[in-house]
Amino acid sequence: RPADWPNQYVKLRVKAAKLFEDGGDSDPEGTGDVRLFDIGAGFELSRKMRYAAPRQRQALLDRRHQTFMQLQASASALMMRAISYDQTALLTLVAFSSGLTLRLTKEIPLASRGDENDWMMVLDVDAGTIKTNLDSLFPGAAMPLGYDKCFRSANRIAVKPLPARLATILKELFAHNSWARTLAELLPEASTSGRQLTLPDNTSVLAPSAKRFLISAAPLAVQLGIDRLAAALLTNDFSVVPSSKLYYCRVRRTEIWEASAALFEALGWG
Repeated sequence: RPADWPNQYVKLRVKAAKLFEDGGDSDPEGTGDVRLFDIGAGFELSRKMRYAAPRQRQALLDRRHQTFMQLQASASALMMRAISYDQTALLTLVAFSSGLTLRLTKEIPLASRGDENDWMMVLDVDAGTIKTNLDSLFPGAAMPLGYDKCFRSANRIAVKPLPARLATILKELFAHNSWARTLAELLPEASTSGRQLTLPDNTSVLAPSAKRFLISAAPLAVQLGIDRLAAALLTNDFSVVPSSKLYYCRVRRTEIWEASAALFEALGWG
């Protein structure tokens, strides 16, 4: 069963280490946690892409999402808490861009894994960006032909910025914890419950939960007039575009930056 894959991977990795690796170290390179994250993130992004509800594919905000007014209020409240170094708020804001659950987002590796593109996603604290490697999600996608007028070869890494204030806070935390390898080591006290409210005092029938806030990212971006492909790459929610788009289309980094500016402006993040 797909849900058992991470546990099966750990067990097989231990057995392989005992058979083939010196000393029987189950993780001689210290990469086990990173690989488990890659497996979990790949499964989560694929699940959303393949099994999304019809209205999610249509990019419509319904009862599964926060309303537009709730989203604006939640975004403002979360940013105010983040400025006060509330770890749960910081995690929720990162998750909004990662497209993953709070639990998976907390395990996202920080960008220090060399130049190899054998990872799924990393958080680059220095650059204030999240990088997603699309190769494992869309294997065999077409690559554009190289021409003399191309100044930089296209690649399969989608890079999108975090809100400026969030990026600054994370950089400050990392400066005091430069040994950290994952976001969990920067935000150890952050809650990963999707049921927690982004607006604790709200009395709406549709409770403004963190889960509703996170899955609203892509539909909100599309409703703001952002191109669907740019919105999908910006939010890591590929349910809003046909999968063929990711096989044959390319997006310039400037398009993602412009889309992020429009989304952040609508949410009051500047």
